[in-house]
Parts: sequence; C-alpha cells; structure tokens
Amino acid sequence: MANEEAAQIFGLNVLHRAIEDNPFNMTRFYVITRAQRRRPSGDDKTSLLCFIKDVPGALHQILMPFWRAQ
Repeated sequence: MANEEAAQIFGLNVLHRAIEDNPFNMTRFYVITRAQRRRPSGDDKTSLLCFIKDVPGALHQILMPFWRAQ
C-alpha cells in the first residue's frame, strides 16, 4: 500500500487504513518540505489539480504564488 510505504520511508504514522469507498481508487500522498531528502531522479513528476471560479484573472491568481516562490 502506498500510504504505508510512504509512512515507512518518511518516518510518519498511518492514522487510518482502508478508508476508500471505491476499490479502484488510487491515492498518492506527498510530504512537502524545504529539506531535500532525495535528489531528483529525472523521472519525477509534478501534478497540480485546482478548482477555481470561472472569473477573469482566476488562473493568474492561483498561479502567482508559484511564480513568486521561484
């Protein structure tokens, strides 16, 4: 199970097990930190899923903090 493996790798505790309501569900968990524990492999992938209102400037507003953090 990915959550158990991630917990073991990063020294985290699993709070709940088998909480999905769909047996085909795939959930990935990420630990975000300023400390770099591993070097990029070259096969790394970053995905971002956002739900925003359909108003002028909404996409700009949600992406601006990422641009500022460069």
